[in-house]
Amino acid sequence: MEDERRITGMFFTGIAASSFIISPDVMDLTLVARFITLSLFLFLTFAIMARKALVLRVKADLPLAAYGLYTAFCCCSVLWAHTTSEALFESTKVFLGFCVFLLAVFALRKDEGTWTNRLLTLSVVLFLLELVIIAIQMRNLGNLEKDALYSISGMNGHKNLLTSFLLLNLFFLFKALFRLSKTWKILAAAAIVLSLGMIGFLQTKAVWLGLLIALLTYAAAYLFIASRKKIKMKLNIYMCIGSVMLLANLFFLKVLPAAIDRGLAYNQGVKTEGVNTANRELDDERLTLWQKTNSVFREKPLLGTGMGNWQIFYPKAGLDHLWRAEELNYTFQRPHNDWLWILSETGLIGFNLFLLFAVSILAFLLKAALAAVAEAPKRRRIIGFIAIISAYLTVAFFDFPRERIEHTIWINLIFGMAYAEIRPSLPSAFLPAMTVRRLHFLIAAAILLFTVSTGILRHQGEYALRNLYAAKNRGDRKQVIGFSKDAESFAYSIDPTSMPLYWYSGNAKAQEKDFAGAHLDLLKAYSLHPYNRNVLNDLASSYALRNETETAKTYYKEAARISPRFDDPKLNLAAIYIREENYRMALYWLSRLNHPSERRSSYEAIVKANLK
Repeated sequence: MEDERRITGMFFTGIAASSFIISPDVMDLTLVARFITLSLFLFLTFAIMARKALVLRVKADLPLAAYGLYTAFCCCSVLWAHTTSEALFESTKVFLGFCVFLLAVFALRKDEGTWTNRLLTLSVVLFLLELVIIAIQMRNLGNLEKDALYSISGMNGHKNLLTSFLLLNLFFLFKALFRLSKTWKILAAAAIVLSLGMIGFLQTKAVWLGLLIALLTYAAAYLFIASRKKIKMKLNIYMCIGSVMLLANLFFLKVLPAAIDRGLAYNQGVKTEGVNTANRELDDERLTLWQKTNSVFREKPLLGTGMGNWQIFYPKAGLDHLWRAEELNYTFQRPHNDWLWILSETGLIGFNLFLLFAVSILAFLLKAALAAVAEAPKRRRIIGFIAIISAYLTVAFFDFPRERIEHTIWINLIFGMAYAEIRPSLPSAFLPAMTVRRLHFLIAAAILLFTVSTGILRHQGEYALRNLYAAKNRGDRKQVIGFSKDAESFAYSIDPTSMPLYWYSGNAKAQEKDFAGAHLDLLKAYSLHPYNRNVLNDLASSYALRNETETAKTYYKEAARISPRFDDPKLNLAAIYIREENYRMALYWLSRLNHPSERRSSYEAIVKANLK
C-alpha cells in the first residue's frame, strides 16, 4: 500500500508541477517547460513502478484498445512525416496524454480517496492563482473591447486557451464542491461563480458554445434516463457506436466541406454587397483554414501527413484569402479545429481510432447511467462526465486545446476518471487480457526518458532562437549563423513561425558573400519546408546567382502560386526576363504585382521603353 501511495504521489506531483511551471528564457513561457516537467515526473512514476516490480492484470476492452492503438499510430506517424522534429514533439504529447490516462485509472484503483481529494484541492488552488494573474493582466487593459482582451492569458499563453482551461477546471471545481471539507467547499463555490463570470467576460464563443452543450447534454441525458422508467427500450451499444461513427465520418468527409464552401461563398456575396460586412460576414479566415485543411487531408487520406506536419503542408493549397498570412507574413501552426487537425495529420485511420475512443467512452457512460437509474448520486456523477466530455469535444471543433500540455493533462484525467467509472461493467474486446510486468514499465520509462531529452533539446533550441532573433535585429550575421547552429537538432528544426532554422543561416551566409554555404543551407531549409514562400523565393535567388535560371524560375513561380500577394518572386521573375530581353513575360509578371515599390517602378520603366 505504501508503494502504491508513493507512485500516486509522484504522479500527482507531476500534475501539480506541470500546471504551474513557466520558463521565461523562451518565447512560449509554458508549452515546452510543461512538456519537460510532465515527461520527467511520468518517467519517475514508471521508474518507481518498474523498481517495485508491480504486476497488473489489464483487460483489453474497446475504449482502452482504441486509445492505445491511436497513441501507437500517432507515434508511428513519425516514420512517414516530412519534418521529423515536429512529428516527434506532437506524437510524444499524445503519448504523455495516454500515460496520464493510464495513471489516473491506476490512482483511482489504488488510492482513490487521498489522490482524488488532492486533485480537487489542486483545482481550487490553480484557479485562485489564475485569478491573481488575470487580475494583474487586467490592470494593463486600456479598454474592454474584444481585441484588448487577448492580452489576458492567465497561465495558458492565449485568451481562448485560458477560457477552455477554465471550462475543464470547472468540472473539478463542481466535484470539489460536493466532496471536500467545509472550507474548501466555500472556496470551490466561489471559484465556480468566478469561473463562470470570467468565461462570460473573456468572450470566447467556442467555450460559450461548449458550456451550452454541457448544460443541454446534462439535461437531455437526465431526461432520457428518467424516461427509461416509463418506456422500456433496449440499446445495442455496438450498433449505437457504429452508427455514430458512420454519421461522424459522413459529416467530416461530405457535409462539413460542402458547408465550408457555402460559408465562403456567402462571405464573398456579403463582401460584394459592401454593406455592414463586419456584422454579417462569417469567420472567413477560419473557414479558409478549414478548406485548406480539407485539401491537405485529400492528398493523404489514409495515413495523413504525420503528426505536427499540418503546418508544413497547408501552404501547398495556397495562402490566397488568408490576408494576415500574405500581407503580415503571419503563420498558422494549427487549423483551429482539433478534429480536422487529427484528420489531416493521422488520416482516416488515426481519426477513426480517436473517434472510436471518444464515442465508446460516451456510449458506455450513457449505458452505465441507465444502469444506475436507482442510484441518484452515481447517475448524476456519470452524466457529469458525459456533459464535460461533450463540452470539450465541442470546443475542440473551433479551437486547439490539443496543443497545450495543461489541457492534455486535465482532459485525460477526466477521460481516466470516466473510464474508471465504467471499467467494471465493460465487456472485453476481442484482444486477450494482458499482464503488465516490470519490462513494460521499463519500456514506458525508456520512452519517457527519450521524451524528456526531446523536450530539453527543444528548450535549448528555443533559447538559442531567441538569441538568434536578437542578433538578426542587430544585423550581426555571424551570430545569426552561430545561434542557428546551436538551435538545430533532431528534435528542433523549425521555429514557432514554421520557418526552418537553416533559412536564417542561409540568408546570413548570403549576406556574408558565402554563396555556396548559403545555397546548401537553403536546400536544407527547403527539405524541411518545401511550401514556405520565403524559402522558395530565397532558394530560387540562390539558383539565379549560380546562373541556373530555369531552376530559379520554377521556384519563383511556385512561391508566387502559393502566395499570390507576395511580390518578391514576381519582381525576381521580371528581373530575369528583363535580362533575357523577354519584355512581354517581364510585363506579365509586373502586371501581377499587388504593391507599389521603387523596384517595380524601375522595372516598369525599362519594360515600357523596350516594348515601344
